[in-house]
Amino acid sequence: MIKIITLIFFMCCMVLQADQSTYLDSTIELAKELDASSEFQQSAVEFRRASLISTKPEETAIFSIFAANEYIKANLFKESLTELDKAGENSTKLDDELGLLYFKANDQQKKYNDAKFYLEPLQFYGDEISQYSILNIAAINVREKNLANAITLLENANFDTTKELMAIERYSKGKDKTPWIGGILGIIPGLGYAYTGEYSNALRSLILNGIFIFGMVETAEDDLWGAFAVITFFEATWYTGSIYGGIDSSHRYNRNRLEECIEDISGNTKFNLETKDIPAITLNFQF
Repeated sequence: MIKIITLIFFMCCMVLQADQSTYLDSTIELAKELDASSEFQQSAVEFRRASLISTKPEETAIFSIFAANEYIKANLFKESLTELDKAGENSTKLDDELGLLYFKANDQQKKYNDAKFYLEPLQFYGDEISQYSILNIAAINVREKNLANAITLLENANFDTTKELMAIERYSKGKDKTPWIGGILGIIPGLGYAYTGEYSNALRSLILNGIFIFGMVETAEDDLWGAFAVITFFEATWYTGSIYGGIDSSHRYNRNRLEECIEDISGNTKFNLETKDIPAITLNFQF
């Protein structure tokens, strides 16, 4: 009798295990299909479900990593960091993947110091992970105006960084515009924009201010004080816009110059997690 009960128990366990395996496989397939359809949040939910179904800690960690990656694609960074923390608790073998995804989540939130923190341990591997890390750390150093560190890092890299070093050289030889000078020049309508090379905005500002100033003069000469007051009100808006526009265009010029340099250093660097090999993780880099 005991033997029969034991046999029935084991048969039930086998059936339950088979059902669980089938459920897990279907969940993974659904997550992959949702990812392919760019429904990233829903895909993340299915990967989370897979992590809860799986009974193997390492496999659970892998599914959490894929869930985090999908959440990053959906710009849901709080959820992505929660999944990365779960993956770290369940595995000690996924440091590379965790570091890269922690970097991506923080970088997309413009938390550049935190982003750099997660990349720094990965720069010494001598493979694609190292190249990706070095280029992005250098870009963050440039963003922080720490050009010397960026140059040293790129000069010591074990791959060709000629293009990136030339971008930093161009940036260092250029000059930022001074916002207060842009504002003062903006007292003459359009000149603040011209200072930063925004000639279309400069011409637009000059024409608009010229038209309204002409209107003010004409209405004053004809004693049309009601119209004069209305035109003066609008001219005050355009005129102060010329001054503040000179300030803003200077900030814009400086920002664009910096972003252009960063784009030349790390703009083409990307990595993806291949879903086709689940539960294995394959990193696909692009430079």
